[in-house]
Amino acid sequence: MRIFRIFRIAACAALLLLPCPNRHAHAGEVVTVDGIPHVRNAAVPPDGARTVRLEELWRAGGEEDDVFFGLITKVLDDEDGNIYILDVQLAEVQVYSPDGEHLKTLFRAGDGPGEVRQPRDMVLLDDGTVGVIREIPGALIRVDRNNVPASNIEFRNSNEKGFLIVDSGFAGGGTLVAAGTYTGEQPEDGVQNRINYLSIFSSDGEELHRLFEQHNRRDFNNFIVHENLDLPVFFWSNCVSADGRVYTAPHYDRYAVEVYSPQGELERVVEREYEHYRRDRADRQRVYGAIESVTRGADIEIGIEIEENAPDILAMQHGVRVREDGTLWILPSRGVRDQPDGIMLTFDVFDREGHFTEQVSFAGDKDGVWDGFFFVGSDRVVIVTGHVEAIFAQYGGGANTYEGDGDGSAMDVICYRIVE
Repeated sequence: MRIFRIFRIAACAALLLLPCPNRHAHAGEVVTVDGIPHVRNAAVPPDGARTVRLEELWRAGGEEDDVFFGLITKVLDDEDGNIYILDVQLAEVQVYSPDGEHLKTLFRAGDGPGEVRQPRDMVLLDDGTVGVIREIPGALIRVDRNNVPASNIEFRNSNEKGFLIVDSGFAGGGTLVAAGTYTGEQPEDGVQNRINYLSIFSSDGEELHRLFEQHNRRDFNNFIVHENLDLPVFFWSNCVSADGRVYTAPHYDRYAVEVYSPQGELERVVEREYEHYRRDRADRQRVYGAIESVTRGADIEIGIEIEENAPDILAMQHGVRVREDGTLWILPSRGVRDQPDGIMLTFDVFDREGHFTEQVSFAGDKDGVWDGFFFVGSDRVVIVTGHVEAIFAQYGGGANTYEGDGDGSAMDVICYRIVE
């Protein structure tokens, strides 16, 4: 009997040493590079793929609605489930209740308190104010949730030459992030040195931490718009989590998400094996046409250079998201192209530590490349038709000058419930 007990104990001990099947059985390998953990994931997630469908709850906009939308570039939700929709053409933020009731309009076009012209982006701040980005000179124009003007936040860096342009903003957990361009010195006639930046700013607008930068020499004597330099992915492929961490995919041709602390320290990099998506002719023509619409009307000849491949992680589709449960959802270039019939898009899902766990596809008849897809709360999404084209159009002076594949109808906002 004693021998049997010893054997049983030894066998149990041996079993404890065997690898146990769990959701991390094929998780990413953690490798330290220059002191920073890199979570390197394989191309296929261990939990496979699943598909969810969307059940329409309500819609707004369109030709028959009392509320008309011009160009919608951002959708956010607050702690009560109310939905904020930024219209950059009308310089307004429309607010809807969770069940689709139109509650109020914030901001208006102008130069006074609580007014802005051609805003670029929108953030909800922890003090309860709503802020919209003014591009030049870079500032956050604020109102409270009753549309009472609050003090503006003027973005600045006293050590940087030139003036500051702001294109986008993100906020959460007390962290305020903005991206844009410093227009610097002119080394020769008609030439300007520019720095595209992604930075954490203080609550009064001082730049605290430069997370990423890209140098761009603009020659107005031979003006060429470079997709990757003049519309860099890190203007939009960012997210700030509830604890104030910044998640950004700053590289056009790398599937890599960098995670920064609220103090601007790089904490880890989340990577996955990925094959670049080479654009087909139609895709290239549509991107070219969208960029060409931005330059239309200029009084100088402008060339356009676009990339052969789509960015690995999509930017204007806001391809980096952190959900309420702390999971990281990434929308790659292949997640909106060559999808099965009836699938709008497919996200790659990573756990809190950056391990690739599964892929989630959303069934629907919308266009994952050009329509906007926004998570609101834990079980709803808002889809905005023509969203990406609206982002291009705002750079053309706020008018939708792009003559793309759409039918020219008003933008629709549709709220859905996620059904497993």
